[in-house]
Amino acid sequence: MSKPKAKKKGYIVLYALAFLLAASALGVWAWVGSMNERASGVSPSPAAQEHDGTDDPFDSEGFAIVDWEYWQSRNPAIIGWVNVPGTDISQPICQADGSDPDYWNSHDAYGRYNLMGCPFLHADCQGGLTGSANCVVQGHNVSGAGSGMFADFSEFADEGFANEHAKVLLQTPTAKMELAAFAVEVVPNAGSDDSLRTSFDSDTDFQRYVAERVAASAVRIGGAPSSQMWTFSTCSYLLTPENERTVVHCKLVRKSSVG
Repeated sequence: MSKPKAKKKGYIVLYALAFLLAASALGVWAWVGSMNERASGVSPSPAAQEHDGTDDPFDSEGFAIVDWEYWQSRNPAIIGWVNVPGTDISQPICQADGSDPDYWNSHDAYGRYNLMGCPFLHADCQGGLTGSANCVVQGHNVSGAGSGMFADFSEFADEGFANEHAKVLLQTPTAKMELAAFAVEVVPNAGSDDSLRTSFDSDTDFQRYVAERVAASAVRIGGAPSSQMWTFSTCSYLLTPENERTVVHCKLVRKSSVG
């Protein structure tokens, strides 16, 4: 007579474990959803968004209309904004600090802990977004998670997509720059290559580097720059999903001062 009771207790334990697992899963998804919601709510001009419901307002040239006073009062590390017309990319850019260069990999535009992170300029780019020889900006690929961050940069590995979306609009509080993608690399072993180099010994060294990047690229669009470039990097899942990166190299088309 004791065996049925033991069997019944076994079922009770299994049901309890199943309940706990389900509750844990729901808790994790709720937490992830909260993170996604917080990250996807980043607007270049929050006051305008609240007033008229506009998600990402743009000016007549296609640049995101950024409320610099708002953002720099919330986070002084925000030094720029990038948007790519025809894609979901419209994100602030923080300046990484050499004392903690990966900080923005796990903190959002408000400086709060968030696995979605915030795009950031490499800590070694001391010239900022306008004065560095190679302005390296890195951001997560979180496609399908409410805000793709830099997910659409991984799509540049497709030549047709890259040609259609080659125009990249980058701005700071004092300048607006229209960039054009000229080469796209798909790096299978992130961290073991030279695709994110930030300093050069001479103009000749820089030009040699650019030629190497073009030669290593899966997609090539137009001519290469002679003295300065901008590089946008994100994880991708095309050939070697465990450790792959898509790197979009850009050159300056035009620049104007603001303010």
